[in-house]
Amino acid sequence: MLAVTSLYGIDLLGDNVAACRARLGAVVNEAHKALFSEALPDVANSAIAYILSQNVVQGDALSFRTTDGGAIILPEWSPLNGQMLKRRDFRFDHLLEHQRVQSLPLFSDLGEEVYLPEPVRDYRPCHFLHVAQQEVAT
Repeated sequence: MLAVTSLYGIDLLGDNVAACRARLGAVVNEAHKALFSEALPDVANSAIAYILSQNVVQGDALSFRTTDGGAIILPEWSPLNGQMLKRRDFRFDHLLEHQRVQSLPLFSDLGEEVYLPEPVRDYRPCHFLHVAQQEVAT
């Protein structure tokens, strides 16, 4: 599941996006079957399909826009306590910006300024099998 949460893609063509999601899902299923000699449970397949639907999106990576003109949004999935995932959504164009941090100076170990993008949505932590049902945090 952690490997799937770290896969991302953006493509202009919807059929390429669908094919990519299907191929990645098949690779995960084949790897699971090779390790455990059985297919992934349906609930795990659903969670993987949902994560891929959020991580592999249709849009123009050069203009940072979806086909309907909206901003491309990509989620960050952080593992918590072994079986929980925390999701935060970020605008793709903001992830590539390197604006100066306007608050107290933050520096890397090398003395360089650090860029911390702001999430556009923040979700409650949930069990990794229930990511499709998670709610936006208040």
